[in-house]
Amino acid sequence: MDRRTTSIAPGTPSPTASDTPGAPADLLSTLAAALAERLPGGWTSSDLDWHDQAERRKVTDFLWDLAAMDHVVFTYHLARGALLTAGAFTQLLVIDRPTRPGQFFVGALTPLGLDIAGREVPLTPHGIAVPRHPARAAYAVASRLLPAYYTARHALLSLPPPPAYRPGSRTADRPPLATATATATVQGARR
Repeated sequence: MDRRTTSIAPGTPSPTASDTPGAPADLLSTLAAALAERLPGGWTSSDLDWHDQAERRKVTDFLWDLAAMDHVVFTYHLARGALLTAGAFTQLLVIDRPTRPGQFFVGALTPLGLDIAGREVPLTPHGIAVPRHPARAAYAVASRLLPAYYTARHALLSLPPPPAYRPGSRTADRPPLATATATATVQGARR
């Protein structure tokens, strides 16, 4: 069936830029790799294929943002994303911004190794919209998202220990989400 004649049912979000024919398929991957190169510290970038919704849930269930990024992830059909990882606990998710082609959202995942089940974290880092320009996007992430992430992580660490482990609870004690092929690894490079 020709995609130009396909209609979308009323109330269904429109396809993302990555699903649109003729859109640069690697724009998200390119931006994620460029962010990994430009962010302070050692970051890696991995592409995520979300055509299988079970794979998508492995990542999105740990989204540490209950604002705009949460809305986008659970409202729109996103076929892919990118994961940025630094150190032993920091992971950021990069996705297309469906309502603004050529822009992206970057948001934090819950810190690895910290149980957030049953805890009220006073601050959660909200994801941010970034342009496709890598240097500007890296500046926005480094100056806005990462400070909020580290502040929220510090607040989480200063809370009393959580109640005893409950099977089936949402815990951040999970293996790193490295189900995709790493596309860039940079140790401490800044541009």
